Amino acid sequence: MIKSSKSYHTLKKQIQVSLDFVLLCCHSMPALNAYMKAVEKGEADKIPNPDYFESLAEHSRLKQIIPNYKKNIGRFLVLSSFSYFESYVSDVIKELFLINGGDKVFLNAVKNKRGDHFKVIANLNEKAKKLREVKDKSKTAKYKKIIDELTKSDYKFPSELLAFYGLFQLQEKLGNLKAVDIPNMMENALGVEITTHERSEFNRIRDLRNHIAHGDIREVDLSEAIQINDFFKDFAGKVDQHIVRNFFVIESAT
Repeated sequence: MIKSSKSYHTLKKQIQVSLDFVLLCCHSMPALNAYMKAVEKGEADKIPNPDYFESLAEHSRLKQIIPNYKKNIGRFLVLSSFSYFESYVSDVIKELFLINGGDKVFLNAVKNKRGDHFKVIANLNEKAKKLREVKDKSKTAKYKKIIDELTKSDYKFPSELLAFYGLFQLQEKLGNLKAVDIPNMMENALGVEITTHERSEFNRIRDLRNHIAHGDIREVDLSEAIQINDFFKDFAGKVDQHIVRNFFVIESAT
C-alpha cells in the first residue's frame, strides 16, 4: 500500500540535502576564521587550499565575505526550497495520472466511461426528464425521491459528467503551472483544505522568492530561511497525505 508519493520522498531528500549544506557551511566558516587567525599569528603557514579554485583568496577578501554568509545562504535556501515545492506539486499530479497508466491512458478511460454513462442516461430519460425544469421549492420531496432513484440506478448527474473536463484541465495546467495558482489549484481541483495561515504564508514566501530572483532582496536571515524550509516540508506532507488517500486509487483492473 502506498503511504506517501515518490514525489514527496524526493522533496524530503532535496530539503535534507539543502540543510546538510547549510550545516556544513555553518561548521566551515568558524573553522576558516580560526585558521586565518592562526596564519596571521604565525601559528600556521597558510589556510588549506580551496576545492575547485586554483588559488587562495586574500584574507581581506574572505573577511569581507564571511560576515554575510548566513544571510546569503538564507537567500539561496529560500530559492531552492520554493523551487523544490513547485516541482513537487507538478510531480505528484503526474504521479496521480501514472497510477492509472499515465495521462493519455487515464484520460481516455475516463472519457470512455463518460460515453458509457450517456448510454445509461438515455435509458433513464423518462425518470430524469422530471428534473428538467426550473426548480420549484414546493416540489422538494418529489425531487429528492427521483434523485435517490436515479442515484441507485447508476445515473450520472451533470457534475459527474463534467469530471473528464476537470481532469483534462488539470493535466493541461501542468504544462504552464504558475506558483500563484498553486493554492487555488490544490483547493479547487484536489479538495485540499488550505488554512488562512498556509495561504498567507505561501503567498508571503512567493513574494519573497520573487524579490530575491529580481535582485530586490539580497539577504535573508538563515533562521527565517530554515523556517520556510520546514513550512514547505510540512505543507507538502499535508498535501501528500490528502492526495495519496483520495486520489492514488486504481480505477481500472485492466
